[in-house]
Amino acid sequence: MAEHSQLTGNGASSKKRAQVQSWLTEEGYAISEAQDSGAYWILVGTGRYNSVVVASPKQNPDRLEIQAGVTIDENSRREFMALPSAERKAFLWELRFGLLGFRIEFTGLVEPLEQVNIAQSIYDDGLTKDAFCQRVVDVKRATFFILFMVGRKFNHVIEDQGGMFIH
Repeated sequence: MAEHSQLTGNGASSKKRAQVQSWLTEEGYAISEAQDSGAYWILVGTGRYNSVVVASPKQNPDRLEIQAGVTIDENSRREFMALPSAERKAFLWELRFGLLGFRIEFTGLVEPLEQVNIAQSIYDDGLTKDAFCQRVVDVKRATFFILFMVGRKFNHVIEDQGGMFIH
């Protein structure tokens, strides 16, 4: 119980922050910091194919939020808005139902389609390297799902960059 209190206590929760930074670094992410008044700390992990944001929210100090965003490029936005209304709505539903399988939360699947935000939480009582990294992978896969669906819808070229597909 003493370790749990140390990880979730008020303040910067520096032990948890250091552990998360270490895990992200081991997984190949370059680390930077961000600031927000609603978080004790925020780490931004930039990988070869994606970025994730990990925040320790003040409202729930025993939880971490793992987040990513997908910004829809201007050409895709124009093509999306040029679709008939029924087809736009059907595509948004296809994205929503598809994302449900990734065990993540999401926002932004509305018209106009500009930015989709993805989040996954993990609580201190389940915070292990394996559980944390699996959640990071869930968020990463969800971002790729969005990119691939948009690319397929508008016949955009998705290139293989060293064994990993990106848009």
